[in-house]
Amino acid sequence: MTETVGLDADNLALRPWDYPGKLPSHSGLLHEGVFRRLSPRQGRRLGQAGVEFRTERRWDTLNYALLFSNVAAVDNRYLVVAIGSNASPAVMRRKFANENVDTVLPFVKARVTGLRVGHSAHISTPGYVAATPILEPGSETSVLVSLLDHEQIECLDRTEPNYVRRYVAADMCRLQLDGGERPSSFLLYVSKWGALAPPKAAPLALKRQEEIFAELRRGCAAFSRLVGSDGDYKAVMSRLAADPNSRRTAREAFRAAGWASPGGFEELEQGNEHGRYGLVASRWSDEEPHAVAGDALVCLPTADALERHGEQCVTLHPIEFERRGSPSHVGVQSVSGPRLPPAPARVTTSDTQPLGTVAVDQVLRNALGVEVQESVLLEPIRVTTTPLADLLLSRPHYSMLRVQPADLATVEQNVGLLSPIGLSILGVESGDEIVIQGAPDDSGRVRETRMLAYAAPDEITDRRDRLSGGALHSRFPSARDALGVYPDLPWLFLDSASRAELGIYGQKLSVVRARASRRFQLTREFRELLLLLALAFIGVAAVVESSVMRILLLCVLLVGTATVVRSRLKNRLEFER
Repeated sequence: MTETVGLDADNLALRPWDYPGKLPSHSGLLHEGVFRRLSPRQGRRLGQAGVEFRTERRWDTLNYALLFSNVAAVDNRYLVVAIGSNASPAVMRRKFANENVDTVLPFVKARVTGLRVGHSAHISTPGYVAATPILEPGSETSVLVSLLDHEQIECLDRTEPNYVRRYVAADMCRLQLDGGERPSSFLLYVSKWGALAPPKAAPLALKRQEEIFAELRRGCAAFSRLVGSDGDYKAVMSRLAADPNSRRTAREAFRAAGWASPGGFEELEQGNEHGRYGLVASRWSDEEPHAVAGDALVCLPTADALERHGEQCVTLHPIEFERRGSPSHVGVQSVSGPRLPPAPARVTTSDTQPLGTVAVDQVLRNALGVEVQESVLLEPIRVTTTPLADLLLSRPHYSMLRVQPADLATVEQNVGLLSPIGLSILGVESGDEIVIQGAPDDSGRVRETRMLAYAAPDEITDRRDRLSGGALHSRFPSARDALGVYPDLPWLFLDSASRAELGIYGQKLSVVRARASRRFQLTREFRELLLLLALAFIGVAAVVESSVMRILLLCVLLVGTATVVRSRLKNRLEFER
């Protein structure tokens, strides 16, 4: 469960012999002075990891916990292999608190191949011999990985004057997180002074402070002369902590005596934006991502400036686009999470999109519960289009909606209940007709139906929100628990007959996309203007005697009315994106 992990006992300044401090035995989230157990899920990115976050629920996702804490999301954090005291939640909490930096911080257990931990060839300010990573092919080491936001990593840079942050790729050291995820790169703090190693020997392995001081006394004559013959290593550490000149002399003595050896990471690129978790690709096997062969593509975010034309979009490289038959639309389905029915999306292309990847709009990712760098399948589909109506009236604007089983008040009625914000986004009012598109049929044609949409009363949405919770096997699962999505898409309440017509009967938490019915809106606009048009024509006929002029004026009135109707429809229904 949760634990304090010695958060009230960060005494390395007073007790340097306790270095590196108390380290946790499991993955966790440091939050409000408590280290809350974190459980990464097999085959899923870290945002989907479970956290014992709130007392009234057993598990929440890490995505939700960070959102609830009003701190940076997982994808905007840096993946750092923590060495030495930086793997201690208590030490990190003290460092951040002293600099007025947020202390919420995830830690993940991991194993790294090609790296082991030794000692840095310097004496730290508190008097201990600190740790540093050492490149050693074939070695396998248990480590903790921290996920730091931008302010936290800048704070760590400032508090680690003897270290430099480096960027390490998987071809040098392979990192495997608890849960099986294998990131393509990570960041690492490397000593500026090298690693402690006897002359012409391999660097020493990390030892207890008592053991490393005894080793240095025996093997490094210059250090032995500096600290004297006092066998009390704690007293020696206290003297070194009190005297900066002695610490500097010790560092110079290590180098002069040949006890400072390169750790192997010195020439690597300095850590930069590439270390952000959202930009780090991952694998779960040596073959395809998530052990899925075939047409699975790695999911990336779409560009903010993408022209969407009122639809949710994906972006493919032209080669990937041609491989799939150059479809105008595809159904997007998650490989990693629950297999919900495919969500429809318009296809765009870009030469800059990496091969083997697809950029997916955030709305689509949230609809399916897909994390960035997870995998999706694309299925070519056909959607009903009306190019003439698009040209003459307005391009349709689609909104993705989460389907909920109908409340008793609307069971066995061909109507849908939609939140007021959902109605506003579609540009319709309560009681207007909408067009809903669901899952594709066997031929790839997306099923479509029309129905009246009414504003869902607060008591219905509040009641369903109270009842919702749990995974897909629950009667009313929640997107937060089952998909790791919070806040969710707008809800659309549909009865079983409507869900069956859309091809999503029995599929909980399915998504559909909806738009305003332009036919309904056009009819309503003309109906509202018809009386004014009739009155205007009667007035014109009363003062104009020529039949030809009456017909011409009637045509002008009709054209003017059509222009006004078209303008009003475009203003209400068409969204430029």
